[in-house]
Amino acid sequence: MVNQVVLITGILLVVLFAVAVFVWGHDAKASDIYGEGSSFLFPFFSIAFQLQDKRNRFRKSSLLIEREQQLMRQIKLIMPRESAQKQVIRLQCMRSTWVLVCFLLGICFCVLLSISAVLQPLIRENAYIQRTEYGQGDREANLIVSTKDRKQKYQLIVKERAYSEQEVTDFFNQATALLPTLILGQNSSPELISYPLQLVKEIEGMPFRISWESSNYDVVGSDGTVRNDDLSEDVVVTLTAGLSYLEYRFYTTLNVVVKPRVYTAEELEMIEIEKALAAQQEASSDRHALYLPKQVVGMDQIHWEEEPYMDWVWVLMLTGLAAIAIYVTKGTEIEKQRKEREVQLAMDYCELINKLTLYMNAGMTLRNIFFKLMTEYEKHSGIRKQYLYEEITMTCHEMQTGVSEADAYENFGKRCGLRQYVRLTALLNQNMKKGSNNLLVSLQQESRDAFETRKNMARRLGEEAGTKVLGPMMLMLGVVLVMIMIPAYLSFGM
Repeated sequence: MVNQVVLITGILLVVLFAVAVFVWGHDAKASDIYGEGSSFLFPFFSIAFQLQDKRNRFRKSSLLIEREQQLMRQIKLIMPRESAQKQVIRLQCMRSTWVLVCFLLGICFCVLLSISAVLQPLIRENAYIQRTEYGQGDREANLIVSTKDRKQKYQLIVKERAYSEQEVTDFFNQATALLPTLILGQNSSPELISYPLQLVKEIEGMPFRISWESSNYDVVGSDGTVRNDDLSEDVVVTLTAGLSYLEYRFYTTLNVVVKPRVYTAEELEMIEIEKALAAQQEASSDRHALYLPKQVVGMDQIHWEEEPYMDWVWVLMLTGLAAIAIYVTKGTEIEKQRKEREVQLAMDYCELINKLTLYMNAGMTLRNIFFKLMTEYEKHSGIRKQYLYEEITMTCHEMQTGVSEADAYENFGKRCGLRQYVRLTALLNQNMKKGSNNLLVSLQQESRDAFETRKNMARRLGEEAGTKVLGPMMLMLGVVLVMIMIPAYLSFGM
């Protein structure tokens, strides 16, 4: 009953999704936000866009609004030329799109499982469980047994069907008739054995496990190997096959006639070439080069060439793996740059406060201090990129284009995005508007706090670096252990 309910529910959900694709699957607004991308995902994206649009009509919680604003600020930092609001909507819809794809695949899989359970029930006619045939393994059945008072789960292992004695005997008779043909391999008959035998371990459709014994292991091995290179006459070998199934054991014998090996023309050519190479090796053992024979007895002039160098295949495979690794790594590059920017801004904050305090004590105005910092950075801009001075440069350019000093400082704090910079710009604007005389005192206190923060951050970064080194150290330890244990193991084996 449960399987039928799951099947009907799954089909209804798939139909509902198909209706949603038909109604919402080609929305123009969604197409504008989706941009260029996979056409397979667009119907899902369009549905996610409609659901997002309907959700936005309801009142959002303050936490959700704050998260969206934080995401917009991050996107503005990473992609300043793109519309932050549009990118936020696209990001949220893409998340919902993959959730819809995941749910649809899961529902389809549940429907398929339910169809299988309905068409092939475990308990048939409410009376019996079908056993599996021999070789298919035991069957595990999770059941619920109901009595008058209670229901209880029960796990039952249904053994595969075992053959009766008569069936086993019939199988043995069939195997006895089949074995002389099955073991021949490339040989034409048991009386003309020149090539390796295929001593089968089992016969398809029969329950036996077969083991083999030979009356002459020097000629025919238990694995079917035929050693007839040195034979000068025919040799009769008796093979004994032992067939076993559960407690049943049967034995049958087969006689084969092993013929002396008859070499083909190609094999004779290779034998002559090997002899010529061996003779050349012996004759030129004290020389700096081995000259390959150009002529062999019974053959025309032969030509030697180097086997094609195929290591490029491995290089190509490694190149493909490297390309995949680069693609995955590049996908997280923006987030990595954003984190590096935040760390660098936080580390440089103490330096900025110290310079502001120093220059203000020297009598310089805030505007002149910012322009001086920009000039010093431009002189040494080729050394390395510093995000703090890039923002200071942008602030100076804003003031040069007519933006008020207060607004330029406020924009500077917003672009930096860290709390300490926002606090600093608020302090500077307050000093400009109210003319506070305590700015130097506040900057000195801020300098002390920034120095403590920088020390704590440096300590934390050092701990993170130590953690990253732990992986290679463990790898080196494993290599050392392998180098110690393998020789010890080999010495014990000897």
